[in-house]
Amino acid sequence: MELNQKGDSIECQASEVISRKFSKGYIKEHAKSGERMMFYKCTQNGTAEITKELNPKEPRINKNSTLDKGDYLNAKDFELWVDRKKRFKENEFELPHRSASHRARKLNIREFNYAKITQRGDTIPERPRSIPSKHKK
Repeated sequence: MELNQKGDSIECQASEVISRKFSKGYIKEHAKSGERMMFYKCTQNGTAEITKELNPKEPRINKNSTLDKGDYLNAKDFELWVDRKKRFKENEFELPHRSASHRARKLNIREFNYAKITQRGDTIPERPRSIPSKHKK
């Protein structure tokens, strides 16, 4: 399922993240969970797809996060939290099979991670307030 509204989030044990720009990561304490994790801002359009589900399949940070393999975020900007203490090295980033003129980079993350949309894409219509998200209960 595609998630594309501000505030939508995923949590997983492994993911594939593609973005045109990754900020320089730094250790930050997450406000909701209190966990210290590596924090990145992914900007200029990107996706984050779940490649391995959590075991047990329960959210650690946001009770409304999507947890199913194959679900993905599609947004202009999103934040990425990774349960590790060191930044990803430059050689851990790959160039996806996309246009050579667009400088997107791909990162395969094998640690727990949480991604949340901070700005939806400009071409994506906003979800009407009367229609709740599928994963909110």
